[in-house]
Amino acid sequence: VWLQSRHANLTLDSRILDIGCGNGILLANLRLLGFRKLEGVEPFIQADIDYGKVKIHRTPLAGFVGGQYDLVMLHHVLEHLPEPAAAIEQLVKLLAPEGRLLIRIPIADCEAWRRYGADWVQLDAPRHLVIYSRRGLLELAERFGLELCESYCDSDAFQFWASEQYRKGIPLEDPRSVARDRKFGSFTEQEMEDFTRRSKEANQNQVGDQAVFFFKIRKSAVGKQIHAAS
Repeated sequence: VWLQSRHANLTLDSRILDIGCGNGILLANLRLLGFRKLEGVEPFIQADIDYGKVKIHRTPLAGFVGGQYDLVMLHHVLEHLPEPAAAIEQLVKLLAPEGRLLIRIPIADCEAWRRYGADWVQLDAPRHLVIYSRRGLLELAERFGLELCESYCDSDAFQFWASEQYRKGIPLEDPRSVARDRKFGSFTEQEMEDFTRRSKEANQNQVGDQAVFFFKIRKSAVGKQIHAAS
């Protein structure tokens, strides 16, 4: 869905950078769709990867020296970074003046957090180091000259069934878990359908437990950003 957003502002010649891209599956899929200028940053691979039109750099974000990109993406990455403010500052330097920054993250001001508290699956400590509220992320972005173009929730039934499992003392990799038994795990078919319905309603009401944010550089900050990148 994020790829179809008008705020992605993409053409097949857009320069796209995926931060925390793993082995580059998403970038490879974008290549199949016809995109031609694709790069990734991933510190946890053995060496740089070159798929021809897709290049993945083995480096932490702080050590990455690239060009300027039309779209910089972080798909469930920011919550894993120990210094998110420093990361945002670096990401702004990688944006072209009309570029977009896409951040997908779990968000704290959601129905699942209010319902489950410490059993909310997206807390995911110690892997998740920071869980922002919507307002917290916007304030962080504004500190570095970014403004919001669009945001929407893209959560799914996982937020409910996994949190319900935690409440019952069932870990994700337990034999009773939906993650192990794709039928229904310890839930009935009706319960699983209800989780799906509730997740759709939560997204519509902007209280799903994860969201997509598109940012751009404020016009008043573009000159400063160009100067910093030069």
